[in-house]
Amino acid sequence: NGNYFQKYSGSGWSAGKTIYYPDGTGSPDSEDLTFDDAGYVYVSSERNNAKSTKSRLSILRYNIGGTSTKLTATTEWDLTSDLPNVDPNLGLEAITWIPDSFLTSHNFFDAHLKKVYDPSDYPQHGNGLFFVG
Repeated sequence: NGNYFQKYSGSGWSAGKTIYYPDGTGSPDSEDLTFDDAGYVYVSSERNNAKSTKSRLSILRYNIGGTSTKLTATTEWDLTSDLPNVDPNLGLEAITWIPDSFLTSHNFFDAHLKKVYDPSDYPQHGNGLFFVG
């Protein structure tokens, strides 16, 4: 309610919901989550618990509408090959989404292009950026 945590039990959430990879399988080792401005939930995961000896550093997007107790990711961004090698239970521990309006108003520096961030340099990227740690 903005002041303290309240358990939400509507729309099938009374016992929580189980998340899956886009193909409907697996057991993402979820570490953190964030929302974007469209209401999607994004989960950072460091491995598939069903194959726990191998890293799978992923960001998974979920549409949390509906009453099903199972959520299948609509999209997966597998960052494993983009990041340094880590042990299977190490990796993406945190995620947040920051809107472009905040980034541009604070002159966020784009280290990749070596200049102030300009959303138009990244067509079809959405309305903000994700930061993972």
